[in-house]
Amino acid sequence: MLNKRIVKRLFVLGMILAVCTPGVGQQNTRSFQIAFPLGTNLSQVQGDPYSGFRKWGLSAGVEGVALLSGNIKLSLGMLFQQLGAAPGITERKQYEQNYIDMRLSYIEVPVMLLLPIHQQADKSPLDIELGFSFARQLSSRVVRTTTVSGSNAELIPYMNIVDRQTEFQNFVWNGMGGVNYYLHPQVALRLRYHHGLSAFFRPAAADEGLENLRHQYLGLSIRYIVL
Repeated sequence: MLNKRIVKRLFVLGMILAVCTPGVGQQNTRSFQIAFPLGTNLSQVQGDPYSGFRKWGLSAGVEGVALLSGNIKLSLGMLFQQLGAAPGITERKQYEQNYIDMRLSYIEVPVMLLLPIHQQADKSPLDIELGFSFARQLSSRVVRTTTVSGSNAELIPYMNIVDRQTEFQNFVWNGMGGVNYYLHPQVALRLRYHHGLSAFFRPAAADEGLENLRHQYLGLSIRYIVL
């Protein structure tokens, strides 16, 4: 469930954007839009022993979109993001049912440039997105499951991450790219790829068998656009 403080912040941002929006209801003169995305993330962590985008999470928030010349758009958003990592069935068997399940939540502020393609009659059914984001960690939950005495030495150092959550970085940067497909002028289907530019965990020089940990995730969402 979303933290009440997060919901309040998203609501306040949406109200500010609504008040500042020129030309709402005047489609021919509008230069600004508000969008409300809702969807899911498929995430993994680069630097852990697991592969594959297996961790599901919620993605929701609000975006302000400025319409520039040539139908190019600039988007600034505030999103609640759930990220993390989990092993697959094969990896659990490989490590004798000794594994870690990781869940981290963030408030993310993406800045994106939307470039129209397949443009017809001053409208584009498809936008390409490029940009970056700045994210603040809200919480972390790392669960260690140990069912038998492990014999895989390469996993042992990573299992200790559960005891080092206080060392996780509060702020991270991501590079982002994606595509918007417009099902309707007010409804778009969006697919984004996020790659961590900075690590949320950096091992000490004395740590053996640990690597920098950074997020990688795919986001799929539906955007409702206020015209």
